[in-house]
Amino acid sequence: MIAHPTRTVAAELAETIQSIVESHGAWRVLRAALAAALWRKRPPPFDDAEALSDHMRRDIGLLPRESSYWDIR
Repeated sequence: MIAHPTRTVAAELAETIQSIVESHGAWRVLRAALAAALWRKRPPPFDDAEALSDHMRRDIGLLPRESSYWDIR
C-alpha cells in the first residue's frame, strides 16, 4: 500500500517560509532569495586541455597528446 501523507510538501514549505518571514522580515527574505538566485557562484572555466587524459581529449574531439618514452614511466 502507498502511504498518503496528511500534509503536502508545499504546505510544509509554505509554513517554513512563513516562519522565516516572521522572524526576519519580508524584505530581508526577499532580498536574500533574489541575491541567491541572481549571484550564483560559478565554477571557474577549465581552459587547460593539456591536463586532460588522451581518453577525455578524444571524447571532446581533440587529438591525443604526443607521447614519448618518458611519459610511460
